[in-house]
Amino acid sequence: SGGFTLLTSLYMDASGLSQGHTDELVSAFIVNLANPNIWSVHVLFESNTSGGANACGRLPRLLREHSFASSLYEPHAHKITCVPVRQQPTYGDFFRYASSSLANHDVILANTDIVFDRTLALLKHPVDLNVAHVLSVLSPPYNGQYKQIFGKECQITNRCEIPVWSASTSTGGSWDAYIFRAPLPHSFNFTDLDFVMNINGAENLAGFQLETQGGRQLSNPCLQVHAFHWHCTGGKMHNKTRISSAFGSAKGRAVMRVLPCYDCPGALQKPYCFNGLVADISNSSKHFFPYPDTVKACLSSHSDVQQLDALLQERKLGWCRTPAKVDCLINHGEWVPHVYV
Repeated sequence: SGGFTLLTSLYMDASGLSQGHTDELVSAFIVNLANPNIWSVHVLFESNTSGGANACGRLPRLLREHSFASSLYEPHAHKITCVPVRQQPTYGDFFRYASSSLANHDVILANTDIVFDRTLALLKHPVDLNVAHVLSVLSPPYNGQYKQIFGKECQITNRCEIPVWSASTSTGGSWDAYIFRAPLPHSFNFTDLDFVMNINGAENLAGFQLETQGGRQLSNPCLQVHAFHWHCTGGKMHNKTRISSAFGSAKGRAVMRVLPCYDCPGALQKPYCFNGLVADISNSSKHFFPYPDTVKACLSSHSDVQQLDALLQERKLGWCRTPAKVDCLINHGEWVPHVYV
């Protein structure tokens, strides 16, 4: 098995960010640097100061000064390749760089404040050329590395959510990381992606291009492969503009409904419910779910199968969060067709 190459960015001047979020960004960067599943980190380092070409020489000081995780930096500093840039990199810049400089690498393209853990090992190497994984984010785990570094917990909106009962059909529309095998095909139109990552809706256009021009079917294994969002201090990084108004009509060029998958292509995992019995949802209970044909129940005994409608009526079953769990529901998000809007 091989490792991944993380492709991300950092910003030299903190004027556009609050001090607090700079610490989160740099700490997230260093924690990823120390991840044994990430073999190298390529950072497009933005500096608008004079002597921008020399900005990379100042990166080690920035990493030491702005992170409570700096003890992790020195043993892993050799993994860093720093590339100076004069402005915030666009999706087009990142995909161009991956294709020209990271050919035959399994690339993780992610916002700087997204932290990965050892669940990266659940993805096959090399990543299939017909798949791109996208990861919707989770809160940092309770009493985990975020707490160790910052002395407090961080609760954000979990985007790795399953459409619960009949309520939410908006899940599967937001992600902050892409994992794919570089290079992208010659037919890929990089200029269509010359917008930055932190505009609302940008990921839906980038995902559309990966799926339609890049020939990579999108898959969202966020339940198995974790992407934690370290953003609990400081201001919102998102540019207020929505992508469609910023770049004219984007109609039909954005992908939605990339729901968390259970039987994920390109993932090495035990099948869900290997300890239990898989049961179909009856017609009389299908109205509980927005995508009823994708839902199965994982039950511990045959008697539960007889009681399934009653269990659903009382909403006694939650979602299966791990393959070993029983008395829960499986939602095959990978069966829901992606929608182009």
